[in-house]
Formats: sequence, C-alpha cells, structure tokens
Amino acid sequence: MHRTPNPLAQHSQLAGAGLSSVGSLASALVGAPWQAVVLTVLAGLAVVALQSVLHTVMPQESADRLIWWVDRRIHHTRRQMQSFVTRLRRPG
Repeated sequence: MHRTPNPLAQHSQLAGAGLSSVGSLASALVGAPWQAVVLTVLAGLAVVALQSVLHTVMPQESADRLIWWVDRRIHHTRRQMQSFVTRLRRPG
C-alpha cells in the first residue's frame, strides 16, 4: 500500500529551518539600529510564510506538479525545434 507523506510535517520542517536562520541573522545584527533588526526579522518571517503558502498551494509530491513539468518540457522542446527550423529556412 502506497502512503503519501504528511504535507503538514514538511511545512513544519520548512518553518523551523526558516525561523532558525532568521534567529541567527538577528543575532548577527547585534549593535545595529533596532529598525534594521526589526525589518530584517520581519522580512525573513515573510519569506518563510510565503514559502509555506506556496508549498500548500502546490505540494512537492503532487501528480498535478508532475503533469505541469512534463507539459512545460514539451512546450520548451517545441519552441527550440521551431527556432531551429526557422534558422534553417532563413536565407543565408
């Protein structure tokens, strides 16, 4: 029986890594103006929140994501071939 991983567990790992890196950066800013520290911490938390939202919208282990990548690759290959044919037909 195939079990899918719990997406909530992945998000909590992501948030933990993001929060620890923000904490490390904040401690490196000791002696900096408080506005810079607050702005840096808030920017880091915003990045972590955005990543969590994006992973919720498009999970890493998703059949839809696989289909999207396959379609993108087919489109990219077609564009390359079309460009190649256009260059061959161009009078030289």
